[in-house]
Amino acid sequence: MTMITIKTYAGFELNVRRSSDQDGPLLEDFWKRVSPIDLDRRSKVGPHGGACATTTFLAFGGSGLVAIAVLTTDLSSKHATVMVFTDDRATYHGVSWALLEHVLAEARNHGVQVVESVFGAQDIRASRLEQKMGFVEVPHPQTDGLKVLRWTLAETTSH
Repeated sequence: MTMITIKTYAGFELNVRRSSDQDGPLLEDFWKRVSPIDLDRRSKVGPHGGACATTTFLAFGGSGLVAIAVLTTDLSSKHATVMVFTDDRATYHGVSWALLEHVLAEARNHGVQVVESVFGAQDIRASRLEQKMGFVEVPHPQTDGLKVLRWTLAETTSH
C-alpha cells in the first residue's frame, strides 16, 4: 500500500492511502465515531447511472485514523460523488480540506470531469468548506431535504 504525506493549512501532517481488505476493523472503529444521522444523510445518493466503482481513502494523523474520503464513480468514470468524514477530534485543523483536495486531484488524474457532494440542507459546516474550494450548489434531483455541491474538474485549472 502506497502512503503519501500531505499537510493541512494548520501544518498538521496526514498520511493518506487507499483502503484495503485488511482495514475492516479499523473502519468499523472509525464509523462508530461518526454520527448515524451524518452517515445516513451523506450516503444516500451515488453517481447517476446505476453501477459504479468506489475508492476509499484513509487519512492518518497523530491519533490514528482521523478522516475517510469515499469517491464513487459511475461506469464512464466521468462523474463521481465524494463524501468526506472527519473524526470530531480532528476538525478545525484543515484535515477535511486537505483530504478532499487530494481526492479531487486523484479524480482529475483518472479522467473524472464532474464531482458532486450531497448534503443535508442543515449540514452548513461541510457545505461551506466545499463552497470555499469552488464547489457550486445545484438543485438536488430527488428531494428538497438534500443539496448538491458540484465541481466541474474539466473547467478548473488551479485546484
